[in-house]
Amino acid sequence: MKACILRTCCLLWLGYGLLGCGGGAMGPAEVVVATVTDAGDSIFRSISLNYRTEEMPERHYLILRKELSLPKMQDFLATESQVLRAKAVAAGIQSLGPPSHLFYSWEPEKGWGDAAVALPVAADVELPPYLTINLPATPALSLEFEGSHAALPALHYALGTELSRRSLHASKPSIEELLVGPADSVPVSNYRTRLIYPYSPRQ
Repeated sequence: MKACILRTCCLLWLGYGLLGCGGGAMGPAEVVVATVTDAGDSIFRSISLNYRTEEMPERHYLILRKELSLPKMQDFLATESQVLRAKAVAAGIQSLGPPSHLFYSWEPEKGWGDAAVALPVAADVELPPYLTINLPATPALSLEFEGSHAALPALHYALGTELSRRSLHASKPSIEELLVGPADSVPVSNYRTRLIYPYSPRQ
């Protein structure tokens, strides 16, 4: 869901294999991502899509949510995610999982999004000015990816397409878990991100 930054952009192609993904049904097997470099060169990468169906437990998050233009949203997510984690550590708050981004709406055609930086915590944790929210237990479809965040828009699109193919309805918010990211001081190629799309059957 993240928009690509500066002169880097992502294009995608979904391939359909004879051996499907997720529950043995025929489905998208890979996504081909094209990254355009500053020099104008295109680098193509094929990414296997290993969908997982799982039961997400009830969760609680400290969040800071904003509606912003997409360029400003990128800066907001990158900066405020680190600020939230640092403030939680300073307050002695134990995180129950990785820093996350919650996406309520993302509209590239309109150039804006509605998203939040989030940190999973115990139910009774408070840290003003952050809100503590509850997300109920729900089934979800997920993908885990290793590499640059520039590929994430293509993977978000693939997850949404797969949910539609299975006649499932995405519930809000969708989630990006930053398993390994910029705050971990590792090469971009070693970033690990888990995308989670809660869902319900179509009515």
